[in-house]
Amino acid sequence: MRSRAVAYAGLMGSLGLLLAACASDPAFIAKDAPASSDLRSVLVLPANFDSSPGPLLTHGAELVESELRDYLVDRGYEVRSLRLSSVLAHWSAGVDDVGGTISDEDAKLSPSLYDAARREVARRALADDPADAVVMPTLLVRTGRVYGPHLHWDGVVREIPIDLKNTNVGITGMSGKAPGTSLRVSVYDARAVKIFERIVGLEPINMIEGMSQTRYRWDVRDDLFRDGPLLREGIVTSFEPWLAGPDPASE
Repeated sequence: MRSRAVAYAGLMGSLGLLLAACASDPAFIAKDAPASSDLRSVLVLPANFDSSPGPLLTHGAELVESELRDYLVDRGYEVRSLRLSSVLAHWSAGVDDVGGTISDEDAKLSPSLYDAARREVARRALADDPADAVVMPTLLVRTGRVYGPHLHWDGVVREIPIDLKNTNVGITGMSGKAPGTSLRVSVYDARAVKIFERIVGLEPINMIEGMSQTRYRWDVRDDLFRDGPLLREGIVTSFEPWLAGPDPASE
């Protein structure tokens, strides 16, 4: 258990910049919703290109990006991409353009400079491959409120996985805070102007393990991002109301 606890500590540390940059972001903005009927082509950038997601989120970011692409294809859009190396070069240049710095640990940017650097990435990406919109998916760690066996955060309520190990832990009376994974979808138009952004909760990161009749502990789950339907639901919701209507896969 110690190795996973250490991994979790590393995860939170590596996402320090990302959490700070998102702390003041609204959970939802929409300057152009729903999407224009003229929308045909979408350029999807690699998930979390502007951060170090850490070992627990790296695989999840890959799954989110893949499922998000599939969703947009299912909706009938032409989905294109750029090489990660090109996007990382655009990110480095964008940070430099706004006066920030990138080191091995983090990028030291205020929220406003962070947004400006991401817009510069969108501008450069569109110069490489013109499209009607640029989509930037980002997997986040966000803090939620615990009420009994449920975690509330970013517009969702999820049940916290519980392994009581034949104990009788008083779960219903629990309260406090715990981390959850969330998906942020940011959309830029053909002029590299951000027109839509939404953050939606996905899954609690921790589980509860009963130790005795009166004791329990939190542990990092080993089954994150394995619930395909839940992941798809989060992606569909993260685009609403910019992309309105039911999920084509459900019809």
